[in-house]
Amino acid sequence: MKYFVQGNKNRVGVSTICIGMAGAFNAQGKDVSLFGIGSDEAAEHDAQTFAHIDNVTASSEPISAEQFTTTEISNDGISIIEVPQDIDVQQLSQVDDRKILVSDMAMEIPAGFDGVIRNHSLKPGPNTIVENSILSSTDLGVILDATDARVISSSSDANRDVIETIMIGPISHDATDSSYFNKFQNKLILTRSEKVDLVLGAMAGDTTCILLTGGNEPSPYIIDRLFGNPETTLAITNYTTNEAMEKIGSIVGVQQINSEKKITEITKLFHEAIDLKDFS
Repeated sequence: MKYFVQGNKNRVGVSTICIGMAGAFNAQGKDVSLFGIGSDEAAEHDAQTFAHIDNVTASSEPISAEQFTTTEISNDGISIIEVPQDIDVQQLSQVDDRKILVSDMAMEIPAGFDGVIRNHSLKPGPNTIVENSILSSTDLGVILDATDARVISSSSDANRDVIETIMIGPISHDATDSSYFNKFQNKLILTRSEKVDLVLGAMAGDTTCILLTGGNEPSPYIIDRLFGNPETTLAITNYTTNEAMEKIGSIVGVQQINSEKKITEITKLFHEAIDLKDFS
Protein backbone atom coordinates (compact mmCIF):
# COMPACT_ATOMS: atom_id res chain seq x y z
CA MET A 1 0.00 0.00 0.00
CA LYS A 2 1.25 3.46 -0.91
CA TYR A 3 0.47 6.55 1.17
CA PHE A 4 1.02 9.93 -0.46
CA VAL A 5 1.32 12.72 2.10
CA GLN A 6 1.08 16.39 1.12
CA GLY A 7 0.54 19.68 2.95
CA ASN A 8 -2.17 22.20 2.18
CA LYS A 9 0.57 24.85 2.50
CA ASN A 10 4.23 25.12 3.47
CA ARG A 11 5.52 24.39 6.97
CA VAL A 12 2.63 22.30 8.25
CA GLY A 13 4.93 19.42 9.20
CA VAL A 14 4.51 16.93 6.36
CA SER A 15 7.85 15.21 7.01
CA THR A 16 6.96 15.00 10.71
CA ILE A 17 3.71 13.22 9.88
CA CYS A 18 5.53 10.86 7.48
CA ILE A 19 7.97 9.91 10.24
CA GLY A 20 5.17 9.37 12.75
CA MET A 21 3.24 7.23 10.27
CA ALA A 22 6.34 5.14 9.55
CA GLY A 23 6.78 4.50 13.27
CA ALA A 24 3.13 3.52 13.69
CA PHE A 25 3.27 1.00 10.85
CA ASN A 26 6.58 -0.32 12.18
CA ALA A 27 4.87 -0.98 15.51
CA GLN A 28 2.40 -3.16 13.61
CA GLY A 29 5.26 -5.22 12.20
CA LYS A 30 4.99 -3.76 8.71
CA ASP A 31 7.91 -3.27 6.34
CA VAL A 32 8.07 0.48 5.71
CA SER A 33 9.76 2.53 2.99
CA LEU A 34 9.99 6.32 2.99
CA PHE A 35 10.37 8.43 -0.15
CA GLY A 36 11.03 12.16 -0.41
CA ILE A 37 10.11 13.88 -3.65
CA GLY A 38 11.69 17.21 -4.53
CA SER A 39 14.97 18.89 -5.39
CA ASP A 40 15.38 21.77 -2.94
CA GLU A 41 17.35 21.93 0.30
CA ALA A 42 14.34 20.97 2.43
CA ALA A 43 13.75 17.81 0.38
CA GLU A 44 17.43 16.88 0.71
CA HIS A 45 17.32 17.36 4.47
CA ASP A 46 14.12 15.29 4.80
CA ALA A 47 15.63 12.46 2.75
CA GLN A 48 18.70 12.41 4.97
CA THR A 49 16.49 12.28 8.04
CA PHE A 50 14.40 9.44 6.59
CA ALA A 51 17.57 7.45 5.90
CA HIS A 52 18.57 7.54 9.56
CA ILE A 53 15.31 6.21 10.98
CA ASP A 54 15.57 2.71 12.38
CA ASN A 55 13.69 -0.14 10.67
CA VAL A 56 12.78 1.99 7.65
CA THR A 57 14.03 1.64 4.09
CA ALA A 58 14.90 5.03 2.62
CA SER A 59 17.40 6.72 0.36
CA SER A 60 19.47 9.59 1.71
CA GLU A 61 18.69 11.57 -1.43
CA PRO A 62 15.29 12.79 -2.69
CA ILE A 63 13.99 11.84 -6.11
CA SER A 64 12.17 13.89 -8.72
CA ALA A 65 8.54 13.29 -9.63
CA GLU A 66 9.71 11.94 -12.99
CA GLN A 67 12.05 9.48 -11.29
CA PHE A 68 9.29 8.36 -8.96
CA THR A 69 6.94 7.45 -11.79
CA THR A 70 9.52 5.01 -13.14
CA THR A 71 10.48 3.56 -9.75
CA GLU A 72 9.26 0.05 -9.04
CA ILE A 73 7.67 -0.07 -5.60
CA SER A 74 6.70 -3.35 -4.00
CA ASN A 75 3.12 -3.70 -2.81
CA ASP A 76 4.14 -6.14 -0.06
CA GLY A 77 4.86 -3.46 2.52
CA ILE A 78 4.00 0.16 3.27
CA SER A 79 5.42 2.99 1.17
CA ILE A 80 5.07 6.55 2.48
CA ILE A 81 5.78 9.29 -0.03
CA GLU A 82 6.28 12.93 0.96
CA VAL A 83 4.98 15.13 -1.86
CA PRO A 84 5.77 18.87 -2.13
CA GLN A 85 2.89 21.30 -2.36
CA ASP A 86 3.71 22.32 -5.94
CA ILE A 87 3.30 18.79 -7.34
CA ASP A 88 -0.06 17.31 -8.29
CA VAL A 89 -0.35 14.24 -6.09
CA GLN A 90 -3.14 12.88 -8.29
CA GLN A 91 -0.72 12.49 -11.21
CA LEU A 92 1.69 10.42 -9.10
CA SER A 93 -0.85 8.14 -7.45
CA GLN A 94 -3.13 5.37 -8.62
CA VAL A 95 -6.72 4.57 -7.71
CA ASP A 96 -5.88 2.20 -4.85
CA ASP A 97 -3.25 4.48 -3.30
CA ARG A 98 -4.08 6.59 -0.25
CA LYS A 99 -3.73 10.37 -0.40
CA ILE A 100 -3.45 12.22 2.91
CA LEU A 101 -3.51 15.98 3.35
CA VAL A 102 -1.71 17.60 6.29
CA SER A 103 -3.14 20.87 7.57
CA ASP A 104 -2.69 23.12 10.59
CA MET A 105 -6.41 23.86 10.75
CA ALA A 106 -9.65 21.88 10.83
CA MET A 107 -11.02 21.24 7.36
CA GLU A 108 -13.17 18.91 5.34
CA ILE A 109 -11.51 16.17 3.30
CA PRO A 110 -10.90 17.76 -0.12
CA ALA A 111 -11.71 16.03 -3.37
CA GLY A 112 -9.05 13.56 -4.42
CA PHE A 113 -7.82 12.89 -0.88
CA ASP A 114 -8.71 10.07 1.51
CA GLY A 115 -8.24 11.92 4.76
CA VAL A 116 -6.84 14.91 6.63
CA ILE A 117 -4.36 14.92 9.51
CA ARG A 118 -4.34 18.11 11.50
CA ASN A 119 -0.94 19.14 12.85
CA HIS A 120 0.18 21.91 15.25
CA SER A 121 -3.27 22.07 16.83
CA LEU A 122 -3.87 23.76 20.19
CA LYS A 123 -6.67 21.31 21.02
CA PRO A 124 -6.94 17.52 20.66
CA GLY A 125 -9.39 16.06 18.19
CA PRO A 126 -9.86 13.24 15.69
CA ASN A 127 -6.65 12.51 13.78
CA THR A 128 -5.02 15.58 15.33
CA ILE A 129 -1.46 16.13 16.53
CA VAL A 130 -1.40 18.73 19.30
CA GLU A 131 1.39 21.31 19.44
CA ASN A 132 4.29 19.77 21.32
CA SER A 133 7.23 21.48 23.02
CA ILE A 134 9.70 18.74 22.08
CA LEU A 135 8.76 18.80 18.40
CA SER A 136 8.86 22.60 18.27
CA SER A 137 12.14 22.77 20.18
CA THR A 138 15.29 24.15 18.58
CA ASP A 139 18.87 22.95 18.81
CA LEU A 140 20.91 25.24 21.03
CA GLY A 141 23.67 25.39 18.43
CA VAL A 142 21.23 26.73 15.84
CA ILE A 143 20.16 29.53 18.21
CA LEU A 144 23.74 30.46 19.03
CA ASP A 145 24.61 30.57 15.32
CA ALA A 146 21.55 32.74 14.55
CA THR A 147 22.57 35.27 17.19
CA ASP A 148 26.30 35.19 16.31
CA ALA A 149 26.95 34.24 19.91
CA ARG A 150 30.31 33.48 21.47
CA VAL A 151 30.27 30.61 23.94
CA ILE A 152 32.03 31.36 27.20
CA SER A 153 31.36 27.98 28.78
CA SER A 154 29.55 24.91 27.43
CA SER A 155 27.44 22.54 29.47
CA SER A 156 29.21 19.40 30.64
CA ASP A 157 26.01 17.46 29.85
CA ALA A 158 25.91 16.61 26.14
CA ASN A 159 22.15 15.95 26.36
CA ARG A 160 21.40 19.56 27.28
CA ASP A 161 21.41 20.75 23.69
CA VAL A 162 17.72 21.34 22.94
CA ILE A 163 15.78 24.49 23.80
CA GLU A 164 12.02 24.22 24.34
CA THR A 165 11.36 27.62 25.94
CA ILE A 166 12.81 31.09 25.40
CA MET A 167 12.55 33.44 28.38
CA ILE A 168 13.46 37.12 28.66
CA GLY A 169 14.79 38.06 32.06
CA PRO A 170 12.52 40.41 34.06
CA ILE A 171 13.58 43.98 34.75
CA SER A 172 14.29 43.16 38.39
CA HIS A 173 14.88 39.85 40.10
CA ASP A 174 15.83 38.53 43.52
CA ALA A 175 18.81 36.25 42.98
CA THR A 176 17.76 34.14 45.96
CA ASP A 177 14.43 33.31 44.29
CA SER A 178 14.71 30.85 41.40
CA SER A 179 10.96 30.11 41.18
CA TYR A 180 10.52 32.36 38.14
CA PHE A 181 13.08 30.36 36.20
CA ASN A 182 11.85 26.96 37.42
CA LYS A 183 8.51 27.27 35.60
CA PHE A 184 9.92 25.71 32.44
CA GLN A 185 12.45 23.06 31.49
CA ASN A 186 15.07 23.09 28.74
CA LYS A 187 15.05 26.86 28.62
CA LEU A 188 17.24 29.64 27.29
CA ILE A 189 17.22 32.97 29.09
CA LEU A 190 18.01 36.25 27.38
CA THR A 191 19.30 39.06 29.56
CA ARG A 192 21.83 41.89 29.54
CA SER A 193 25.31 41.16 30.87
CA GLU A 194 25.05 43.77 33.62
CA LYS A 195 22.01 42.07 35.20
CA VAL A 196 24.23 40.13 37.59
CA ASP A 197 21.53 39.22 40.13
CA LEU A 198 19.24 37.97 37.39
CA VAL A 199 21.95 35.80 35.84
CA LEU A 200 22.79 34.32 39.25
CA GLY A 201 19.13 33.53 39.81
CA ALA A 202 18.91 31.88 36.39
CA MET A 203 21.88 29.68 37.19
CA ALA A 204 20.09 28.53 40.34
CA GLY A 205 17.02 27.62 38.28
CA ASP A 206 18.29 24.68 36.21
CA THR A 207 18.75 26.77 33.07
CA THR A 208 20.06 25.14 29.89
CA CYS A 209 21.59 28.31 28.47
CA ILE A 210 22.00 31.95 29.46
CA LEU A 211 22.54 34.22 26.48
CA LEU A 212 23.96 37.58 27.54
CA THR A 213 23.03 40.44 25.22
CA GLY A 214 24.68 43.76 24.51
CA GLY A 215 28.21 42.46 24.02
CA ASN A 216 29.61 43.39 27.43
CA GLU A 217 31.79 40.85 29.20
CA PRO A 218 30.13 39.12 32.19
CA SER A 219 30.91 40.06 35.77
CA PRO A 220 33.58 38.05 37.63
CA TYR A 221 30.79 37.01 40.02
CA ILE A 222 29.05 35.26 37.13
CA ILE A 223 32.25 33.53 36.04
CA ASP A 224 32.89 32.33 39.60
CA ARG A 225 29.35 30.95 39.90
CA LEU A 226 29.70 29.26 36.53
CA PHE A 227 32.39 26.92 37.84
CA GLY A 228 29.87 25.63 40.37
CA ASN A 229 27.16 25.16 37.72
CA PRO A 230 28.76 23.19 34.87
CA GLU A 231 25.41 22.15 33.36
CA THR A 232 24.54 25.66 32.14
CA THR A 233 25.90 27.01 28.87
CA LEU A 234 26.87 30.68 29.02
CA ALA A 235 27.18 32.67 25.80
CA ILE A 236 27.33 36.31 24.77
CA THR A 237 26.04 38.19 21.73
CA ASN A 238 26.54 41.75 20.52
CA TYR A 239 22.85 42.01 19.66
CA THR A 240 20.46 43.78 22.02
CA THR A 241 17.84 41.66 23.76
CA ASN A 242 15.16 42.70 21.26
CA GLU A 243 17.44 42.08 18.28
CA ALA A 244 18.45 38.66 19.60
CA MET A 245 14.81 37.75 20.19
CA GLU A 246 13.97 38.66 16.60
CA LYS A 247 16.78 36.45 15.34
CA ILE A 248 15.63 33.55 17.51
CA GLY A 249 11.98 34.09 16.58
CA SER A 250 12.80 33.55 12.92
CA ILE A 251 14.01 29.98 13.54
CA VAL A 252 12.10 28.69 16.58
CA GLY A 253 9.33 26.24 15.68
CA VAL A 254 10.42 25.72 12.09
CA GLN A 255 13.47 23.51 12.56
CA GLN A 256 13.05 20.13 10.91
CA ILE A 257 12.96 16.79 12.69
CA ASN A 258 16.62 15.91 13.11
CA SER A 259 17.12 14.16 16.44
CA GLU A 260 16.32 10.77 17.92
CA LYS A 261 14.37 12.49 20.70
CA LYS A 262 12.05 14.19 18.22
CA ILE A 263 11.61 11.05 16.13
CA THR A 264 10.65 9.07 19.23
CA GLU A 265 8.23 11.79 20.31
CA ILE A 266 6.35 12.07 17.00
CA THR A 267 6.11 8.28 16.77
CA LYS A 268 4.48 8.20 20.21
CA LEU A 269 2.14 11.11 19.45
CA PHE A 270 1.10 9.64 16.12
CA HIS A 271 0.34 6.26 17.69
CA GLU A 272 -1.78 7.92 20.40
CA ALA A 273 -3.66 10.42 18.23
CA ILE A 274 -4.03 9.00 14.72
CA ASP A 275 -6.31 6.12 13.74
CA LEU A 276 -4.70 4.52 10.70
CA LYS A 277 -7.93 2.67 9.96
CA ASP A 278 -9.39 5.99 8.82
CA PHE A 279 -6.91 6.04 5.96
CA SER A 280 -7.01 2.38 4.94
